[in-house]
Amino acid sequence: MRIIPFAELGVASNFSFLRGASHADESVLMAKELGLEAIGVADRNTLAGIVRVHAAAKAQGVRLLVGARAAGRACAGAPATRLRQRRYLRHAGR
Repeated sequence: MRIIPFAELGVASNFSFLRGASHADESVLMAKELGLEAIGVADRNTLAGIVRVHAAAKAQGVRLLVGARAAGRACAGAPATRLRQRRYLRHAGR
């Protein structure tokens, strides 16, 4: 099979809550089947899946690029979080 000099950097594993669904071995196996020489896994706010992805990539001979998507203040806009913030400020006397 021909190796393609391309790496998909936007892969999210099942460790990205409500964002990724694929297990590490499935993502790496698909990258291998597509002929990709590398795969980049960037889960949201965690590196929890890296150990499993690393093991799968090493077994398949696919280069792994490790990353994480750090969700900052934008995530604080969720309604539940705003409600907690209001309660905190009310109890803190502000």
